[in-house]
Amino acid sequence: MYRAAQHSLKRIVAIKIIKDRAGLGSTMGDQTKKRFISETSLLASLQHPNVVSIFESGEIKGNRYLVMEFVEGTNTRKILEKGVFEIQKAVSMILIIANAVHYFNQKGIIHRDLKPENILLTLNGEPKIADFGLAKSLYVDDGITHDGFLIGTPEYLAPEQAEMDNRKPSPSIDVYGIGAIFYTLLTGNPPFPRSNLLETLNKVKNQEVASVKAQRPEIPKDLDIIIQKCLQKKPSARYSSALELAEDLNRFSQGLPIQATTPGILTKLFKYSLRNKLLVLLFASVIIGLFSFSLGIYFVLLREKKSNSDLKDTNDKNTVLLNLTKEEGARTASEKSKADQLAEELRVETKNALQQTFKVERVNYSNLLRQADQFWLNEKPKLAWQNLNGVRWDFRGWEYRYLCQKFNQDSFVLDNGFPESAKKLMDIYDFTPMLATYGSGKIMACWWGESIKIRDNEKNLVIEIIPKVTNIISTLEFSPDGCFLVASFQNTQQITVWDVNNNFKETALVKGAANKTFVSSKIAPDGRKLCVFYTNGTFHEMDLKTGSITNQIDTNLKVEKANICFLGCGHGFLGYQAALAQ
Repeated sequence: MYRAAQHSLKRIVAIKIIKDRAGLGSTMGDQTKKRFISETSLLASLQHPNVVSIFESGEIKGNRYLVMEFVEGTNTRKILEKGVFEIQKAVSMILIIANAVHYFNQKGIIHRDLKPENILLTLNGEPKIADFGLAKSLYVDDGITHDGFLIGTPEYLAPEQAEMDNRKPSPSIDVYGIGAIFYTLLTGNPPFPRSNLLETLNKVKNQEVASVKAQRPEIPKDLDIIIQKCLQKKPSARYSSALELAEDLNRFSQGLPIQATTPGILTKLFKYSLRNKLLVLLFASVIIGLFSFSLGIYFVLLREKKSNSDLKDTNDKNTVLLNLTKEEGARTASEKSKADQLAEELRVETKNALQQTFKVERVNYSNLLRQADQFWLNEKPKLAWQNLNGVRWDFRGWEYRYLCQKFNQDSFVLDNGFPESAKKLMDIYDFTPMLATYGSGKIMACWWGESIKIRDNEKNLVIEIIPKVTNIISTLEFSPDGCFLVASFQNTQQITVWDVNNNFKETALVKGAANKTFVSSKIAPDGRKLCVFYTNGTFHEMDLKTGSITNQIDTNLKVEKANICFLGCGHGFLGYQAALAQ
């Protein structure tokens, strides 16, 4: 590998040369040539900021050469000689590598030799993946790789590479390689430090990787789980792609729950049994033998004890049964007599209590009616209605209905000034009645808990009654032109519209929904549209006649209360004032 200057483009490049050491241009090893050509073709198809680029290739005097991007800096191995990486720096670096690996995996290229030495670092610390000499294309059979040959660096090999099964490489090999590099960055050592070749390969295939958290306790548990998933023995147990690994690292960096999970105790025991079959079989044999022996002794002792006690138990049971029969007969007769006596006493006491309660309730009913009438005469209408509404429903007779009619008739004696009469009406009830007017108070709609009465104040006549309006109304208003009457029911989350010119035809414009409730509604000045504000921050502008939504705005706010206001010209709504939900 040489550093060179390309004068035509005024840039520094790296030149990789495979020399004909024998001095014979045509005698370069066939395998070496094929790998060099494979690396050239694979690199030529890759254009990624974190993969070393190829500029040119060729052959001169029997020596093949490759002109590549020169990375001014060092490789990761030399950085590790100074100490392990900080956790966040390692996560950021592996995230970049994982995205780059996913890029060439998507193009059908498997690197197969990911290790710190092949991760070059620029002067500003940006990683670049190099050395695709052992890379394999999933779509092209280059005829280089055969079973029985070791492909890669032993301490960074995936278990399937250690088995020397090179027929079907998959992206999971590179996922394992990324995990091994990640492990090295945080601990300073590969998952299985190299001792001798056979021992290292045996560890890669059969031994579980030591936890990075056990070596560096400050490493978060989620990060340890991510690395463990990358280094699973079975390819299917690893991340399915480098992209999936990158997504889990992103979730970790953002403080979100990761997708990877730690193996359970059963999984760990199963893996241990697979690695130590002889020891497990021996232990199981001993346990089964001891259990069988203990079970045999137990049954022998149990049979002997049973035979000795059967006769005694039979005699004892017969004696006890005879005594119990006698006692039970006497007890049953005595208890039946006592139960009958107690039942009769309870029935009498209950009857007396009910009669006494009924008398008290009747007296209370009479007192409440007298007090209500007296409060009304003393011009205390609110207290009068409180007493009247406090009586039992099943006691309400003609005297109750008489007072209701009396109070209701008196409540509609209106003065010439509408505001004063409306104030008197609101003082009558123990709940808030609703009033709505148009035409400078000429027409008035009033709800007091049972129905809505439409009155002509000039003629002092009720001109329409909308019956059976028993749900509590939170707002009641006429449209400016008097064509529509709109009521909102807070407890049922419904808005109802009555068409004044169409015999007060009723339409449910907004129906209640558990996941979307309204907090405010108002008729637009044009008298044809209704604006509704919901708790999820949505504005609806609706046609009063058809109920269709003509405009919608999503504020993405969660609110409890809101007020709607309009431009003076009446074109659209100006804005809202909202109390945000906690």
